[in-house]
Parts: sequence; structure tokens; C-alpha cells
Amino acid sequence: MKQLEKKLIIDNWFWKVFQTFFENNWKTWNVLTMEKSWKWDWVFIFPLTKDKEIIYINEFKFWPWTKKISFPAWWTEKNDEKYIDKNSIAEKELTEETWYKSDKMIYLWTYFDHSYVFGNVHLFFAFWCEKIKEQSLQDIEEIEVFKVNIETFENMLKNNEVNCPFSELAYVRAKELTNNFTNFDF
Repeated sequence: MKQLEKKLIIDNWFWKVFQTFFENNWKTWNVLTMEKSWKWDWVFIFPLTKDKEIIYINEFKFWPWTKKISFPAWWTEKNDEKYIDKNSIAEKELTEETWYKSDKMIYLWTYFDHSYVFGNVHLFFAFWCEKIKEQSLQDIEEIEVFKVNIETFENMLKNNEVNCPFSELAYVRAKELTNNFTNFDF
């Protein structure tokens, strides 16, 4: 198989779409491929209070124009020097979205998402969170903050009420790490 040509069809802030032409045994065909135009990393923070209540948010998303339940999260430019320290970004985002602060935040895992939306997804576990003041949002933000016990949150997961797979993954990894939320010695 021989690649004959690769044409850039769409190039905007979100996508680059290519049409690539191939030839094999005198037959030609083409394939459309998409690449992200941006390079973002994400941080997701699973927050737990001293009373072992899980803090989650219900945030309005412009796409798909509805509210989504998840843990606090934020994206970062991969090459932006001020966003190199993912732990600092996680702490800042937890406080900005929920107005809770954590006594201790630990890195759980980095997942590389091969889908068309994300890049690296860094998961953090913030425990012994305490509210430091009332929420103060930007005009365009619509974020509700909730606290539930572990059993209620697990039922929310079973009933597909949590709309973010990375939030579920952070929860599962923290649960394993702490032996079902009984051991926090690390």
C-alpha cells in the first residue's frame, strides 16, 4: 500500500481533518482522519470530607446543553509553564469550584485518553476536605455543590447518575488505595 497524498480539509481551534489517499494493486481509496488542534491535559479531583462524605458537583455544560454530575475538574495547556504542577492545579480547582480545601491531596493515576476529546487525565484524591467559605462563581458558571455519604454515591454510580467516567475511575482508585476508605496512612 502506498500513500499518495494527504490533504488538510478542516483546520479550526478544535479539529484538523485530513483526507488521505492510498493506492494498492492499482486501486485507490481515501480515508478521513481527525486530530485535535489543541493539546490539553485534565485534572479530576475526588474530594472526601473528614466525615467521609463525598463532594461532587452538578455543572451546566454548554455541550450537550445540560447539567452533568462529576467531580471538580479543569483542563490545562500541556506546554504552559504555569500549569506544569498538576497538584497545584487540582488544589486550585477544588477550592474554586467547591470552596472546600483539602488537608492532603495525593496523585492517583494518569490515564491517557485516546478518544478525540482528551489528552492526559490526571486523577487526584483530596481527603479531609473542609469548607472554607461560600461558593463564588464567574457569571457564566452554573455549578451546584453536593455532599453525600459513600453508600449514596455508590448507588448513584450503579444508577448511572454520575456522568463522567473519570470521576468514577478516581473514586474506584481511591477506594482501592484506602482499603474501602478505612486506611489513610500514606
